[in-house]
Amino acid sequence: MVRQTYSTIDVRLFSAESSSVSLSGSFFNDNANLYTLACTYRNTPTILRRRKSPISHGGLLLYVRGTPIHQLDGEYWTDRNTAGEIVFDDRAKQEAHDFGQAQGFKYNNIGRG
Repeated sequence: MVRQTYSTIDVRLFSAESSSVSLSGSFFNDNANLYTLACTYRNTPTILRRRKSPISHGGLLLYVRGTPIHQLDGEYWTDRNTAGEIVFDDRAKQEAHDFGQAQGFKYNNIGRG
């Protein structure tokens, strides 16, 4: 979930095993008018998973693709020396507060509204 107001950006990611919340974030654009969301985050696994998967912190760069927007994609890295790529091309009109709630939503491809 990415929620933006005039003065704040809130990024959250839910899974069955953990949830992440942004600690800081900002948008910036390059000279080619490509917008990028940069943020730091904290990932908190569920209590029963923390022994094997401790709380971690990381960074995220998401590139905003298209006009109108059809995709967010980018990369992340953590203080546990992990890194990866991530792509978001679906969205829901509702705002989720946990993984179970997000699972019940109907999602539409961003490019198709």
